[in-house]
Amino acid sequence: MWRVLTVGVALLIAYGSLYPFHFTTDVDLTQARQALWERAGDLWTNFPDVTGNVLLFLPCGLLIAFMAGHAKAQLSQFFAWVMFALLVQIAQFWVPERSASLADVLWNGVGCAVGVVAGLAYRRLDAARDRQEIPFEPLSMIVALCWLGAELAPFVPSLDVGQVRSALRPLRDPFNIDFVHAGVVAVQFLVAAFALRSGVGRYKPALMITGMAAIFLGTKLFIVGHALHPGTLLGLGVGWLAFLIWRRRETPWGVLLGLLLVSYLLDSLAPFQFPGWQSDLHWLPLFARLEGSMLANLVSLLRIAYISLAVIWLLHGMQARVFAASVIIAICFAGVEYLQTWVAGRTGDMTEPFVLLLLAWVLRKPLVHADRAELKKRQVVPASSPVASR
Repeated sequence: MWRVLTVGVALLIAYGSLYPFHFTTDVDLTQARQALWERAGDLWTNFPDVTGNVLLFLPCGLLIAFMAGHAKAQLSQFFAWVMFALLVQIAQFWVPERSASLADVLWNGVGCAVGVVAGLAYRRLDAARDRQEIPFEPLSMIVALCWLGAELAPFVPSLDVGQVRSALRPLRDPFNIDFVHAGVVAVQFLVAAFALRSGVGRYKPALMITGMAAIFLGTKLFIVGHALHPGTLLGLGVGWLAFLIWRRRETPWGVLLGLLLVSYLLDSLAPFQFPGWQSDLHWLPLFARLEGSMLANLVSLLRIAYISLAVIWLLHGMQARVFAASVIIAICFAGVEYLQTWVAGRTGDMTEPFVLLLLAWVLRKPLVHADRAELKKRQVVPASSPVASR
């Protein structure tokens, strides 16, 4: 199954790199090679392009980390993915809409390396938690950090006073509230808050959640392209108050999952304008994110990653069979994508179901291992117990 998943990821990378498949035979290979080498020195093109190339090969690194058993196999698979990235760039010679660059290969390699490091770090942290060497849960922390990252992308800070004024301008009309957006912010923050509480355990969770909210608000003032809207403040306040009310209780796994799925549905169908005609549903993942603003597409992918990780974390907390339940939810996501074909300004594709299934499959074995380790801990009989003393 891992090999099938690897082939699937490779095909999707080739699909995204060679789209729109307008191949031509009128190619001067000598000039193409010269152009390739001339652009080799321009390593930094722009933030969305570099980040997109890094994220494109991040799943490859995760596959290496969870598939390969020893360092030699991991290294050989890493170089295989780098060679694959080079072959994809060479294939772009025959696609006029594409521009081949060795810098893309470099950033693809960086993305693959980051994926390997992240995957290995997660495995070691999970094993250390099982041995009670660390007090926090890796997946919970990843969910919380992924929410913060998705909200603060594209991570381009600016100390310009004009940026701060621009970020505060929507607050001049405090009653112009998008209640759907406010609800989505409230639910997503609430899920991230419980994830952070689960991750830090007894280390002052209320203070840390308040700090996360403060970082969210304060940083938005200085990131290019961000602004503070009344709906954002309302949603954050509601989510924060809801967490304070529930903070001393057990994590409401089912409630959080239901709220997250409902908020995803409402956010996907907003602004609820149905013109009466249907657009095409694209069955290949990432189709709607191969055009338009790469920066907007990057932020969208980060949000999808957060939703998927949060769903997996909540399913695991409910002690459900994570991958089987993820398949059912992925089918529901596909249904939402179909509904989007009836909404003005929306394009339906299979990115959300694909990302959810990919992450659920990658995390399937670590989560099963964590469950078994937790079960063994519960079955251990204390030495001072009557049973042990007999």
